[in-house]
Amino acid sequence: MGKKRSSGFKKKSQNEVYENKLNVVPYLLFLLGFTFFFYSSSLTCGFVFDDFNLVKNNPFLRGIKSVSYLFSHFFSVYRPIRTLSYLLDAKIGGMDPLYFHLFNVLYHLLAVFLIYRLLLLLFGERRYSLLATSIFALHPIHVDAVTYISGRRDVLSSIFVILSLIFFIKYKKTQKFYWWIFIFISIFLGIFTKEMAFSAPLLIFLVDFFFFNGEVKRGPLLKTFFKTLKRGILYYSIFLLGGIFYLYKIIFHTSISGRTHYWGGNFLTNVLTVSKVFVYYIYLLFFPFNLRGDYYYYTFPISFSPGDVLGWGALLLIMVLIYLAYYFYKRGNVKLSFLISFFFISLLPVSHIIPHHELMAEHYLYLPSLSFALFLSYLYERYYKRWFLYLFILLLIVYGVKVYHHSLNYRDQMTFLNYNIKKSPECVRLNMALGNDYYLNKDYVKAKRYYERVLELGPIEDREGVKISFSVKKVWGRDISNKDFGYFVLAARRLADIYSKEGKYKKAIEVLKGAIRYGLIVDTIYNEIGNNYAFMGDIKKAIEYFKESVKINPKNFWSLNNLGVSYSRLGKYDEALKWFKKALLVKGDDTYTNYNVGLILILKGDRENGILYLNRALKFKGLSDEDRKRALEILNKYKNSLKK
Repeated sequence: MGKKRSSGFKKKSQNEVYENKLNVVPYLLFLLGFTFFFYSSSLTCGFVFDDFNLVKNNPFLRGIKSVSYLFSHFFSVYRPIRTLSYLLDAKIGGMDPLYFHLFNVLYHLLAVFLIYRLLLLLFGERRYSLLATSIFALHPIHVDAVTYISGRRDVLSSIFVILSLIFFIKYKKTQKFYWWIFIFISIFLGIFTKEMAFSAPLLIFLVDFFFFNGEVKRGPLLKTFFKTLKRGILYYSIFLLGGIFYLYKIIFHTSISGRTHYWGGNFLTNVLTVSKVFVYYIYLLFFPFNLRGDYYYYTFPISFSPGDVLGWGALLLIMVLIYLAYYFYKRGNVKLSFLISFFFISLLPVSHIIPHHELMAEHYLYLPSLSFALFLSYLYERYYKRWFLYLFILLLIVYGVKVYHHSLNYRDQMTFLNYNIKKSPECVRLNMALGNDYYLNKDYVKAKRYYERVLELGPIEDREGVKISFSVKKVWGRDISNKDFGYFVLAARRLADIYSKEGKYKKAIEVLKGAIRYGLIVDTIYNEIGNNYAFMGDIKKAIEYFKESVKINPKNFWSLNNLGVSYSRLGKYDEALKWFKKALLVKGDDTYTNYNVGLILILKGDRENGILYLNRALKFKGLSDEDRKRALEILNKYKNSLKK
């Protein structure tokens, strides 16, 4: 006779249930208060990194009209439920970051409470559930999801996933079909908070597989798998159809990936890279002390070759862990088998089966970290000694102190960026962000250093051996653009602008020419190259690039206008007039284009039309004091003659 595999549920008397509730409530309340205290440092923080686009500068947080917009653009690249939660914060506290941080902490506390309820329903063990919940509540890996306002997506989506699991257990215990209404609503809200919630149906199957197959003997894995599938064929079919529909929307109607090929250049290097990422996630769960807010390339060692030894080692370790999940299942150890399976399934949406531009992030571990919490609790229960309790309490205090201090690294934009650039000096996105901040504050010396670093690092495609010809690629019948190309184009344009300000026009031209290969706003780049040739006094060369710009985009106002200016400087006024008038067809209210047309017409003897354009220029405003004075003098000079 084989050993029986425990379902994880135990029958308890009413007195036992009452005793559990009575004992747990004060500990749970203390844990929630303890957690709030250590996250209180986040309440002093402001907006950082993505917070500016998602929250502070988000036009949809200004009024109730944004709600209708969000749901009319339901399959957009952003997450409408998350944005609605920001809208609630804005309604309560305006754009004060305190309220956004406060709600983030409150959502985390809600997640902690729900985690405890879920574990108690699954395992029926009060102490085991409370220990695991304590680890989850204070693990420092969650700072990137809780303190970082933009990390709310992971907290909220996890809440909805946890709720779906709780409602599923309620359904299995009561067989009341109305629980499915709550299950589907939870999954729906979770997915449209963040796509990580797409793992919810698989996690429901996992719970069904491990905890609702009764006290069965150790049977074949596939037999139990198909038994579970057959038992829930109706709702798993609905999940499958919903998943297919959702993937269809992602593949054909949105562009959340921003990645046109696999990490490292091919499928095998992608597998090796993701294996290293998963192993590093496990490392961070055990040793959460070298934390950072950005893992954009080249922060993490990507596998650029199928011969990457570390990649193969990581893949082997992943395979060993998967085997251990099977081994513990066969041995009847539900807890260990379940927690390993839970870890990998909850990370499945960010496993880069469909490549995503964000290779890894600590906030991805918000829900998967529950597996680590269960593991530590298992060790505590399995090998309990009195001194384990003191060690466990000490660990929670260390975690809490780390949470408190690490949250302060999100205090403001410059604190965040400077902390992370020290951790990841080769991170393209961090160098770009620092360059932008210094550039916008007109500290061009520092901005130049970071922009030069961005261009020196270069796009990952160069190391992957992927040819860069265009920024847009057809994938399954739709256009997908590599988001990171925009960093290099903007870095090149702003670095060229700094060089121009320094009078280094040749260097500016060289940098701009290097940006053409990305295929983004090429007409604008040609126009800026032309400007630098004009600054050098090479008007003919400038005209060549202005015309190349117009070939690409016939409605590029600045190139059309610059052609008019260039021909004026050469004394070819008829040609200049032609380009100025084309520019006015694009932007008829431009002050200086009207001003220049007026001057040329008067010079050519067409005083009546010339005065008409000068009056337009004065009407639109924007002329310098000197040019305004000149225009008024011309108008006064010819006013009387026109009357005659």
